[in-house]
Amino acid sequence: MLHIPLPFIAALLLSILLFQIIRTEGPGSLRKPTTIFIALCTLLAIVGGVRWTYKIEFLHVLQPVLASIMPALAWICFSDLMYGPRVGIRVWVHFIPTIIIALGTMTPWPSVTDMVDPFLTLLFLGYGAALLRFGSKGPDALRAVRLADSASALWAIHTRRLF
Repeated sequence: MLHIPLPFIAALLLSILLFQIIRTEGPGSLRKPTTIFIALCTLLAIVGGVRWTYKIEFLHVLQPVLASIMPALAWICFSDLMYGPRVGIRVWVHFIPTIIIALGTMTPWPSVTDMVDPFLTLLFLGYGAALLRFGSKGPDALRAVRLADSASALWAIHTRRLF
């Protein structure tokens, strides 16, 4: 019987979505935060599937680092709806926890390595609470979204915090 791990099926579906976005919006969409977010989700699903199937130790270090990028990137995607695209130090500050987690996964001390998972959990809870607060402002706060699309953008904010 054929055995395909579930993360590979999720990666396949995400890669189809990514291909459709690039095909319809052109190569310029590769620089958009939402496209990068979907690509990161695809990569994380592949890393999870390979780690689950082959037990590669390097991926045990890489997986939490990639996962720590997701909440910040989701925040950047949804904050662009309210404030418009932003660049500079305001964006890069969100990736400081990724550096902390990368250093924490590479240390030889077990006490530091054991703190990576709780820190990652707090990171997801913190950004989830921020997205919840962001979504509670209603569709009128989404200045960079067309009026007709504001309800679906608000729905995306509320469903993103669930995952």
